[in-house]
Amino acid sequence: TGIYEYFGINPFNHMLLEYSEFSYQNDAWAHSTNTKYYYSPIEISNVEINKLGDFNIYPNPATEHVTLEWVGDIQNLDLKIFNNQGKIILRKKFTNKTTIQTSELPAGIYFYKVSGANISQKSGKIIIK
Repeated sequence: TGIYEYFGINPFNHMLLEYSEFSYQNDAWAHSTNTKYYYSPIEISNVEINKLGDFNIYPNPATEHVTLEWVGDIQNLDLKIFNNQGKIILRKKFTNKTTIQTSELPAGIYFYKVSGANISQKSGKIIIK
């Protein structure tokens, strides 16, 4: 069916959404089209996604510094810390463990995002007292 070959099975067999379109013509609503959207639980990409594994952030809440640390063989990670308005206040590349000085930041809630090539990203919040 279509431009895809399924080799005996159709992986797109989970309906996500059915969309019906109506139009108003001659003082009445008329059904014009139906569209169905399907998804497949089968991974069809050859990109391998690595998990970050065990990820720790401490102390949280922080006063002087905060340490981000994880267990795993992932290298060249990118750390971004955002203020409560979404502005990046720090960007840093690191491997396995890094410590950020927080003593000069105003007290409040900050958000972090750790990402890298071929990994699922990790995000959360840091509370600074």
